[in-house]
Amino acid sequence: MSSKLICKNCGGPIGDQIFKNNSGIYKCEYCNNVFTITTKKDDSLLTLLQMGEHELELCHFDDAIITFRKLIEKEPNEAESYFNLALAEFRVQYLKDEINNCLQPICHEITEKSFVKNKNYLKAISLASSDAKEEYIKKANEIDRINNEFYRLKEENINYDTFICVKVSDEDGRKTNDYSKACQIYWYLKEKGYNPFFSEFTLINEVGTDYEAHILYALYNAPSMLLICSDDEYLETKWVKNEYKRFNNFIENAEKNKNSIAILFKGNPIEKIPGKKGRIQGIDLDNISAIEIIEKFIKDNKEIINSDNVSIIFEDDEKINTDKKVDNLVTKTETTSKNYSSLFQRAGDILIFGSYYNKDDKTKEPLMWDILEEKDGKVLIVTHNIIDSKAFDTNNSNNYKKSSIRQWLNNDFYNNAFNELEKKILVSSIIDNSLESTGYDDNKYICENTDDKVFLLSIKEVDTYFDDAFSKKSIVTPYAENKNLCMDANMDANRNGWWWVRSPGSDDSHSGHGVSWSGHIGDGDVEHRSGVRPACWIKL
Repeated sequence: MSSKLICKNCGGPIGDQIFKNNSGIYKCEYCNNVFTITTKKDDSLLTLLQMGEHELELCHFDDAIITFRKLIEKEPNEAESYFNLALAEFRVQYLKDEINNCLQPICHEITEKSFVKNKNYLKAISLASSDAKEEYIKKANEIDRINNEFYRLKEENINYDTFICVKVSDEDGRKTNDYSKACQIYWYLKEKGYNPFFSEFTLINEVGTDYEAHILYALYNAPSMLLICSDDEYLETKWVKNEYKRFNNFIENAEKNKNSIAILFKGNPIEKIPGKKGRIQGIDLDNISAIEIIEKFIKDNKEIINSDNVSIIFEDDEKINTDKKVDNLVTKTETTSKNYSSLFQRAGDILIFGSYYNKDDKTKEPLMWDILEEKDGKVLIVTHNIIDSKAFDTNNSNNYKKSSIRQWLNNDFYNNAFNELEKKILVSSIIDNSLESTGYDDNKYICENTDDKVFLLSIKEVDTYFDDAFSKKSIVTPYAENKNLCMDANMDANRNGWWWVRSPGSDDSHSGHGVSWSGHIGDGDVEHRSGVRPACWIKL
């Protein structure tokens, strides 16, 4: 019998002597914690009880309910069975608090019901010894305090913009690299005016039930979760798993957007978490635009939660229905002719589509695009960053129709950036190269309109779609920087660079236009290498 019994907190062995005093409790000689236990020395009862407790530990609450009901049928006077049944009904799990070396109740469901009024809890204390009854009452009060504290926090109307989930320490107690990155993200968001929840800072002075109540409230309140994880083994860490599973429960209960969890990884993509169907959005922290993608992800999920009359659907390929337009984040899968959205990921005005070189010329990474316009089932997009460096024309002409950059966009770039499925949703468009598109009253170097799938923006389009000089700025990728961008002045200290537009200069046939690192339209020699931000229309 002793080989089957271990301490629930430290795992230390428990001998048969615990049954001799029939008290229903034991004090572990290794960790000094006190627990309730069955008073019946019966192998079949003990096996069922341990099975039910294991199901509670795994959060398989419905299975635990069935197991404890079987126990009660077999032995109707066992207090431990009734108390555990009450825990399963209230969706309460116990996890080890490493700091305080004890088990902490974790509530997986928000309820206004009182645990101390639950019929199975009341049955448990009616059957328990005085010592066991005292322990049951102590645990019940802890659970009710968590729920009461949750509703107090809710009444205070504390709002969080996102929940940061991370493995804080490794097995040797040292802070993980993920923790360092989480700290950087937390303080960056704070400085930008956000209110992120990160227990290491938000709950620095809270412990025990108050700590758990605040965790529960933050999981409930935050519209999104940033799961920072560089190693998928970290996803099995009990506290990390506990947090993302509880957040996912809100998703499954239609209380949050279905794509409100993002995994923040470094280098090696992590696209799935245990217990959640399908892929989830991933953000590579090595991407120079990672923080911008994170901000966009947070903002879009806040907008969804704050939208009126939102009804979130959780079946694959369904859209979010609302009285106002809400952007859904879609996972990449194969597409059909009627469902183009599965070929890209969308987060508000940012779209992930295709792939291209970023850090070097060896590995392609997903391309991030800014959405400029949406109409007639199509969107106009331009790359968020300067992704390459090219001369406008190697023959020194500012005629866009005949330019080498136009040929490169619709051949080399087109074939390099998009696979065969992605090419199917690129729309061939008549590109306006008229005088009006140049922003000049007179320009003799304009050319005929072109029919292209990929193109450069015109001066008119830049002025139309970008509100100010700041929004016109674009960061140069390391790959583009290493492609001999002409002149050091083409990139400022913040990595903003000079990028081509298709509108010709008006002074001579060798002059082209672009957006400078300061966000203003300027001109330059068309033979010089400068930044490229491809644009295209794609089907939704």
